[in-house]
Formats: sequence, C-alpha cells, structure tokens
Amino acid sequence: MVPLVNIAVGFVYSFTAASLLFINALVLFVLFRHKEFNTNTYRIIKNMIPGCMMQLCSHFIGGLMTMSNSNLNDYLERAAGAWIQSGWFLYLVASLALAIDRTLTFVFIVSEKNTIIISYVVLGFSWAVALLYLVGLMLPGYGFTYLSNYGYFDWFYDKQPGTQAYLTLEMCLDFSILVTVLSLYFVVFTRLIMMRRSGNARISSSIVEIRILAIAMISFLYESTYLLWFFWGNHLLSDGIISSIIVTFLWIFDCGFFSIATIVINGAIRRKILHMRKHSLAPSSSTKAELRVLLVSVVSFCYEGTYLLWFFWGFVMITDQAYISVIATTLWIVECGFLSAVTIVLNS
Repeated sequence: MVPLVNIAVGFVYSFTAASLLFINALVLFVLFRHKEFNTNTYRIIKNMIPGCMMQLCSHFIGGLMTMSNSNLNDYLERAAGAWIQSGWFLYLVASLALAIDRTLTFVFIVSEKNTIIISYVVLGFSWAVALLYLVGLMLPGYGFTYLSNYGYFDWFYDKQPGTQAYLTLEMCLDFSILVTVLSLYFVVFTRLIMMRRSGNARISSSIVEIRILAIAMISFLYESTYLLWFFWGNHLLSDGIISSIIVTFLWIFDCGFFSIATIVINGAIRRKILHMRKHSLAPSSSTKAELRVLLVSVVSFCYEGTYLLWFFWGFVMITDQAYISVIATTLWIVECGFLSAVTIVLNS
C-alpha cells in the first residue's frame, strides 16, 4: 500500500512540473514566432528554456515514481536521471552566456559580430557539457537516480564510485559558474550606477536591455538559493523526507522561474501572450472544430495514461490481487470505448 503522503506529494510534483512546462513552451513559442526576438540575447534565452523543459520532463516522471513509491522501471529511471542533469547543465552554462552578453552590452562595448561569436562559443560549451552528462550517466557504473535514503522523493547521484566523479565535477562547475556570473553581474550593476550618476542617456535608451538584465539577476539569485539547499540543505533539517521534498520543489520552481520572471518583467513578451489569449477566446468555426478534436485527444490520453499506470503498477497500491485484476480489466474495457464516447459527448 502506497503511503498517502507519496500520492499527495507525487501529484503536486507532476502537476507543478506540467504547468511550468506549459509556461516554458509558451514563452519559447513566442520567441520563435516573432522576428523582433531574433537578437543575440534572445538566441541565448532560446537555449536556456529547452534546458528547463528537459528538467521538467524528468520531474514529471519523478512525480509518478513518488506516487507509485517505486522507480517504475530501471531503464526509465536511468534515462530520466541523465536527461534531467543534461538539461540542468544546458540551462546553467547558457545562463553564463547570458551574463557575458549583459556584460558586453553595458560594460565592454564590442562589435555585434564579436559578441555573437563569444555567445556561440559559450553555447557550444553548454551543449558539450549537456551531452557529456547525458551520455556519461547512461553508462554502467554511473547513475543519477530517484531513490534516496528517505524514499522516492528527489533526484540525486547514486553511491557508485564512478558517479562520485560526476558529483565532484558538478560541484566544481556549478560554483565556478555561479561565482563567475555573480562577478559579472556585480560589474554590470556597478557600471549602471555610474552611468546613472553621470546622467548617461544610454540608460533610458536601453530599457529593454535593463529588463533582460533584471530577469537574469533575479533568476540568478533564486538559482543560488536552490543550489545551496541542494548540496547542504539536509544539514538544516533533521527530517530527511522534508528536506528532500523542499529540494525537489525548489528545483521544479527553478525550472520555471526564468520564464515566469520574463513574462512578469518583459512587457513585449507579456503583450504577445495576452494577444494570443484574446484571439484564442474568439476562434472561428473551423478552429472550434480543431479545438474539439484536440480536447478529445487530450482527455482520451489522460484516461489512457491512468489506465496504463494502473495496468503495470497497480499492484503496488493494493495488496489484493483479485481487486487489481478486476479494476485493470474494467479500466481496459472502458478504455476501448472511451474515445468514441468522448467524441460523441464533445461533438454534440
């Protein structure tokens, strides 16, 4: 029997991850759709957001693992663990590229060509590190697993000797990048204060650049808080389960924090999203038909996912095998007619 706390916490994990995944996808869609966001800075952001989305996919799977109080499948756990770490380093190193871009914008004024070259070099490094962790953690003898000392509540490195090398490498990379980013933003902040005191007109003409800087700095502060808790938060609380849950929630929110801050602070992107929403509220007749088909597909998928989870892992939640067989068979029978029933109801 799965503890109630696992079901509740796992559901919140998966629901939050899915919600933030949608927000990230929405911001990314706006950035790719509109030509005004085809600048070097937004090119960097277009690399950061996919890293967040990769992590959220693994967090969604982690929520399912928490609800079932198992890893669901050893290969799935290994792949999701490597995927989440790959996404983390893609985002982290790309955030360094953004800090360098802000520094080149406000402090060291260089040509646009050189700025683009530097950004491409750092982004190339981010993809290289992401690929290193994706491939490395999939190899035998290495792993980033969901089972900790306190149960299925958080992702962390396993105890294999080879994995400890990746843990050491991450600690070096994480804090080297964080210190570098902090130093760069300190230089930029000092430069902005000097420009303001001197009455430099560039401040008023660079309001968009300053907003991007504000988003980057706020996200950096949250990210630093999360990393400190990730590595040393377990020393602050005696209850390991609570510490694991806090770490996971901080991580999940970290994956959506940048996009949320972008929507709140960046008026151009916020207006584009609101414009999309207004148009979606008044769809044409053909669009309504497409939306109905989409709704039928989504509802059917949700039911099918529930059925499959029960079919393969329902035995974990109920000890009586007879009840499991009856429930699984009933769900299967209903599933065979669910699509047609939903189609009739929603298209009436």
